[in-house]
Parts: sequence; C-alpha cells; structure tokens
Amino acid sequence: SARDTLHPQFAAAAMAAVVAESRQNPLLGHHRRVYREAVLETLSIVAPEGHELTLATARSRLRDREAPVRAAAVQLLGKVACRGNGDAIAAASTVLRDPVDYVRRASVQAHVEAAEKGNRSATSALCRLLRDPSETVRQSAVEALGVLVETGDQDLATEVHFHLQHHDVRVWVTAVDALSRITVRGDQRAVAVVRGRIEHYDSSIGREAVEALCSGLVHQGNWLAIAAISTRLEHHDLLVRKEAVQALHRLAERGDNFAIVEATARLEHRNPVVRRAAVEALGGLVEQQDSRTTTALAARMQDHDVGVRRAAVEAVATIAPRSDKSVAAALQRRLSDKDPFVAGLAADALDKL
Repeated sequence: SARDTLHPQFAAAAMAAVVAESRQNPLLGHHRRVYREAVLETLSIVAPEGHELTLATARSRLRDREAPVRAAAVQLLGKVACRGNGDAIAAASTVLRDPVDYVRRASVQAHVEAAEKGNRSATSALCRLLRDPSETVRQSAVEALGVLVETGDQDLATEVHFHLQHHDVRVWVTAVDALSRITVRGDQRAVAVVRGRIEHYDSSIGREAVEALCSGLVHQGNWLAIAAISTRLEHHDLLVRKEAVQALHRLAERGDNFAIVEATARLEHRNPVVRRAAVEALGGLVEQQDSRTTTALAARMQDHDVGVRRAAVEAVATIAPRSDKSVAAALQRRLSDKDPFVAGLAADALDKL
C-alpha cells in the first residue's frame, strides 16, 4: 500500500492537512505549483474515503491557475468521494470544460470512480465529450460510458444518436463506438443508423460503419448487415472491396445462404473487379458440399479477366471436394492458360485434389 510506504513524519503532516480547513493550509496557497500539487496528491493517498474536508479541499483547487493542480484536484475528488456522491460528481463535471485536455481526461476518470453505474448526470456529462476536439478525451469518454451506462439505456442512446449527425467524421466514429458499447447487440435503431452510413460519400465513415457492424453491433448472420456490406463489393475503390470481402467473412459463417446469394449475384457483373470481389467473398463462404456454387465459381476460371481467373482458381482449390471430377477437369484446362500464374495455381490445386 502506498500509504504504508510513506515516511511516518510525512504521513503525519499529510493527515494534519486532512483535518485542517483548506483555507488554513498554507501549502495550498503556496506560490509554487509543486507544493499545491503535492498536498493534493498526498491527500489522495492518505485521506479516508468520504472525508468531507478533503473533498472541500479538492473542490477549492478545481479552478487553480495551474493545470497540473486542477488535474490533481479532480483526481482527489474521484479517489476520496464515496461512490454516488452527487456533489463530487457535479464538481468533477465542471472540469469537463477545462481548456487543457489532460485535465478533462482526469475528470473523466473521476466520474468513473465516483459515479454509480447508471448515474444519469454523470453519463450525460460524459456523452457531451463525444464532440471534444481531443481524440484522447473522446476515447476516454467512450470507455467511461462503457463502464457506467446500463446496457440498453435508450435515453442515453438517443443522446449519442444526436452526435451521429455531426459533420466531423472523427466525432461520428466516436459516437458509433459509444453506441456499440451501450446498446444491446442487434438494437434495431442503432443498426439502422449505422447501416445507413455504409454508402456515405466519405469512405472513412463507410469503413467505420462496416467495422461497427462486424464488431458486436449485430449478431453474426444479420441479413440486413450482410446485404448492406455486400453492396461494397461493387465499390470503385480496391481497398473498400477487399474490406467488404473480409467483413462478409467475419459476419457470415460458411454456408450462410443469404451471404452466398448476395455474392453469387455479382459473379456475372459487367465490371471484372466486382466479379473478382464476389469470387473472393465466396471463397470464404461456400462449404464443400455446395456443388452448385462451386460449379458457378469454376465457370469463372474461364473469365476473360486474368484477375478473376486467378481468384476463381484459388477459391475452387479451397472449397472443391477431392472427388469432384468436373472441377478437376476445369482445373486441367487452366494448365494451358495464357497467364503463367493462373496455370501455376491450377497445377497446385490439382495436386491438392
């Protein structure tokens, strides 16, 4: 314990500060910041929980001219206040508007330590930080909300939804992160809002929306999410298409009929990059016993686009059963492909079969 490691005389001096009125402690008014900060830090170690004079001392330094002292004061509030102390929470909330970001982060932590789970005044105050200009402060607020919010709190979810309308993509991303932590998995309103941003003109918003859906906002196999993500297989950006393929593999299990139908529908797309994305998606979705889809993939090995042929050979090699003679014959024909890489892939696939 830090309390036990203190020099006895220093501990005694600190305890003397605890039982004294803050205005009577000369060190709290010292012109050097380190003295004021040291008193507050020492009190956070030795002061008993709920000690009113210590809490009063902390509140008196929340407006100190030096940021480190203000941070130490709000940290003292969080450590000494009994959980659920409304006055301490209200005092800590005033520091959430401090101009210095690390002071605001200290206030966020004080809320976590002092507030009870479900405390509305604390969670509402933290929710406002989702628009904070500092990324570290926003992330601290999100993590604190994950601790303090009762899962499924619709009133607070409504407050978070308000931030989803913000023009700054960083704020939107933070709000989505918060939403995924405070709503129950599969919450229809949350899913609808996030799904509606997948095709946003800002690709980074669409990317974050996909990540939110795959990271716990919906249950695996959610067909609405799968349908929305499948549209990104047709995106003009290669990175977006690859992310869509990966997202489908995360969100749908092998054999998921709806996901397979969505990808198969794009095997005949006029754009070869879309056909290739569809093939790559099916490679991670189709089960070996699905001969119909395997045959459709094998047909893509004759595509005029070399990228599609390469993807098709790789996918077929992964999912085709060893006894499938029609697939083996299709691979045999690829041995004479004009692209040596496709021919090499076909040879490797035949060895596996």
